[in-house]
Amino acid sequence: MNEPRPAPNRWIPVAAFLFCLSVSVLVWMKAMMDGLNHDEHQFVAPAVLLSHNRLRPYRDFPLFHLPDLTLVLAWLHGVFGHPFFVARAFNVLCASAAVALVFAHAFRSFASSAPWRRFGFACLFGALFLFSPLFIVTSGKAWNHDLPMLLIIAAILLHLRASSGNAAGWIIASGVCVGLAIGTRLTFAPLAAPFFLAIFFLPLPRKKQCALAAMFGAAVIIALVPVWWYLATARDQFLFGNFEFPRLRLLDPSDERAHKTVKLWRKLRFFAKEIIVTNPGVFLAFVLGLPGLWRGWRSRSFESVLFALVIPFLLFGCFAPTRYQYQHFYPVAPVFLMAAACGFAKWPWLRWKGAVVGSIAAVCLFSAVKSARDYSAIKKLAQSDAWVPMEAHALGLKIKTLARPGKVLTFAPIFALEGGMEIYPELATGLFAARLAHLVPEERRRKMHLVAAADLPAFLDADPPKAILLGFEAEESERPLRDYAQAHGFRLAHQRKRQQIWVAPER
Repeated sequence: MNEPRPAPNRWIPVAAFLFCLSVSVLVWMKAMMDGLNHDEHQFVAPAVLLSHNRLRPYRDFPLFHLPDLTLVLAWLHGVFGHPFFVARAFNVLCASAAVALVFAHAFRSFASSAPWRRFGFACLFGALFLFSPLFIVTSGKAWNHDLPMLLIIAAILLHLRASSGNAAGWIIASGVCVGLAIGTRLTFAPLAAPFFLAIFFLPLPRKKQCALAAMFGAAVIIALVPVWWYLATARDQFLFGNFEFPRLRLLDPSDERAHKTVKLWRKLRFFAKEIIVTNPGVFLAFVLGLPGLWRGWRSRSFESVLFALVIPFLLFGCFAPTRYQYQHFYPVAPVFLMAAACGFAKWPWLRWKGAVVGSIAAVCLFSAVKSARDYSAIKKLAQSDAWVPMEAHALGLKIKTLARPGKVLTFAPIFALEGGMEIYPELATGLFAARLAHLVPEERRRKMHLVAAADLPAFLDADPPKAILLGFEAEESERPLRDYAQAHGFRLAHQRKRQQIWVAPER
């Protein structure tokens, strides 16, 4: 009697789990030790105002992005509290899942290879993403990059899955992911077009393709319901926050940087000098994968067609913002790596494949060594008091102990909210609204809930603060707040480096 043969490749699920667990721990600690970026205030504070104060974005306070992340973070804050910590933890989950999906896509792409080789390729592409500066700089912070990126990666995988059966279910799910990604960050809106067009390249009858395209479009529209609702209930404020405000800086003739960075040739130069050069592993893998992608395109492989359609629209979304920022190009890393994995699986010159993979692995190793400092926070895994969200919470509690109950005037609202204090909804976006408010006519400022420096004395006299928190923006930007504190008898109750807590005088 023959003995039962052991299940083949039983080690792969365990090894894949350990890889993903290691990624999660590294990303978690990097996020816990990353300094607070002032962009994070405009995502955390609105979520608290919605969850705790029942104020609506756009209608009751300014919001300069689409609402989906605010809704998610508001729900998480309502369940768990600790708004800053929860926001970062959520984005760590999204970033770790994105690496896991890139890993899974690479593993699937090399299905014809030996199991150990498939696993090695999957680890290589997952590591290229994990150690890319685009990932290191962007992932894990409390802003709107990780969630839409995860959703677009999922949409790509769902579209690919639709080519192998049960197309309707996968296409609908893909449409939901694309719609939610757009509802989180407007620059992902161009991607609806390539996903829609790709459906007509599925190996299906034209009638079926048209039906699937209609399902995809309907799924995207339904997933955008929060956007439609806020557009309907606060139309002027919604349009201002998402379309007019991003270009306000161009109205200031003294803002030379805004006028320079809006030019396409400067964006292209930035892309070449700051994105391609600093992420050699991503772009080397992509370029070396192009022969395979071209081979797939010529044979009408759905994978190659999908990436050929997605990448131009993805780049268009990256270049679309008025000002270029490094994190705006974050989607390039995972999508280019997924395309590269697809290309390598179809590489035509097999005799050279080993040398090519070896060169990419060497660049990946170089990237890993170079990024060791960014992930060195793993050494503080057990030192939770030193984590940035915990320090923010401690400062919030410090404000609460020094000041009487009431509102805190600050351009860094996360700290006040962590201590359970109230903030001015008009300043929920931190400095972003205040520094450009003077470019909006006074009558319109009131409707858009903007407060310029000239409006501040009258605005605060009607609702005086109990404390003023300074030291998180440039001195020139915070000067109106400091002037108000000194003019109204506020006492400097705490100072640490640049951080200052001024408390209102006893009445």
